[in-house]
Amino acid sequence: MKVLLVASDNSIHSGAFRSLATLAKHLTDDFDVEVLVLTPISGVGTKLLDELNIKSVTIKNFPWVLSVNANYLAKVKCAVKGILNLLCVKKIDNLIKDYNPDIIHINTSWTYLAAKSAKMARVPVIWHIREFLEEDQNLRFFDRKKSVALINDSYKVICVSNLLRDKYKSLIHSDALITIYNGIDPAKYYRKEHEILKGSVLKLIFIGGVSYKKGQPQIIQALCRLNSEYPNFHFDLKIVGEISVELKIKLQRVVDENGLSSKIHFCGIRNDVDVLLKHSDVSIVNSYSEAFGRVTVESMMAGCLMLAANTGATSEIITSSGYGVLFDPLDISDVVSKLLFVNENRQKCQIIAKNGQEYVLDRFNSYRNAKEIYDVYCETQIRLHENFACR
Repeated sequence: MKVLLVASDNSIHSGAFRSLATLAKHLTDDFDVEVLVLTPISGVGTKLLDELNIKSVTIKNFPWVLSVNANYLAKVKCAVKGILNLLCVKKIDNLIKDYNPDIIHINTSWTYLAAKSAKMARVPVIWHIREFLEEDQNLRFFDRKKSVALINDSYKVICVSNLLRDKYKSLIHSDALITIYNGIDPAKYYRKEHEILKGSVLKLIFIGGVSYKKGQPQIIQALCRLNSEYPNFHFDLKIVGEISVELKIKLQRVVDENGLSSKIHFCGIRNDVDVLLKHSDVSIVNSYSEAFGRVTVESMMAGCLMLAANTGATSEIITSSGYGVLFDPLDISDVVSKLLFVNENRQKCQIIAKNGQEYVLDRFNSYRNAKEIYDVYCETQIRLHENFACR
């Protein structure tokens, strides 16, 4: 079986791209699938694919999403990029003709051009949706009606959580829409020997692009209150992820004014997140609309206790079965209360973290993810042959 995997970016810092790379590796090594990755731009992600011995090709093209708050000029630019894509589609047509894939698998809802080429070439499309768009990325389709129509031409549309599937079930026909949870590579993140909550200082980590939607400012506010009301509560927080200069100046001022410059650190983008997790007790997620929660699973698999907002797919992963500690993201007092709970109930939280680790190792491992996707490929091929035989 030959599959063309279509990326919407080319960055090792993109969760969607890392998921694509891991999937491609499993498909190649475990299921004897020949994979070619199509990227829309040159980037450092290609180096990761090279390291995994995954073939790739770059054909420049542009996404069909733009900011929800886009002004007139931004809309014009997006429209122009759509016109430029008409010049790119012929190259993708030729790639499909030369490579002759059995399936074209589109990795996110951002990119679409390969789906148009697939339709002309009569190659079945599997479309992965990994994001809410409006709710989590402040993005929307340039032309929602045309976008939904093209996605509906897919054999299957894979959502990475039930919550995400619920959003699209009124737009995508039900026999195509399915849930396959994302998968994390245990070889990179699983740390069975990781012991947490042993020292006097609570070692916290918050991974993800820094923004108000991701919730880091609210966590800083909670820690400021905690430090003021409970001076004997010792903690250290590493904030890992991209942050704008303007927001960093603003948040650093809050940290400094509350005397927390030695306890709250902005670490920027890091390539050693797995190492940082190994040296952390508690991983915090406070996103209001998480479509899956890759950081949540990575952290739990690494053995960290998950302290997370009771929203989005994060709570779907942690569930009510005691695999983490949930808080109300709109209530700073609840965040403070849960941090105190962790500090005062360390043995109980160690058990919660260990149970969570074993749970995600079984439910959200990358092999299981790849196997479920491979099964979709096989089902698609069977349906295709049956339809052909009926003609």
